[in-house]
Amino acid sequence: MFLVENGAELPAIFWCRLKGRNKGSRALMLDKVPSNAELRRILSHMDAKGRSLFLVLASSGMRIGEALKLKVEDLDLTSDPLRINIRGEYTKTGNPRIAFISCEAKESLEEWLKIRGEELKTAVGRSAKYGKSRRFKDLAL
Repeated sequence: MFLVENGAELPAIFWCRLKGRNKGSRALMLDKVPSNAELRRILSHMDAKGRSLFLVLASSGMRIGEALKLKVEDLDLTSDPLRINIRGEYTKTGNPRIAFISCEAKESLEEWLKIRGEELKTAVGRSAKYGKSRRFKDLAL
């Protein structure tokens, strides 16, 4: 209406396209924040790897893709709270940033790092690509 009131002439095609755009015509998803009890129930069914990932994501605000690309060198395990350097090549925007995680997430992450080597050996042993024909120490992981 602003344009019409100020003498702007618009072609008929503009008005035809505008008619189909009603506010609220798209499906709307309403997100629900899970309660602490729901989060605890989810955590109770996870192994060390899943629990660690879940807690790191929940306490840091990282995207899952960023967390999955992290390397051990990106973690400062000596700082309190634990500091995570998220490299620019991991982020959506390309800008590096720093994230911090809770004490509970740090403990869970440290537990996962203790058993990580054995978990990787097991996974490689089950792998169709590497199978039992190659030994774990020959792989550059």
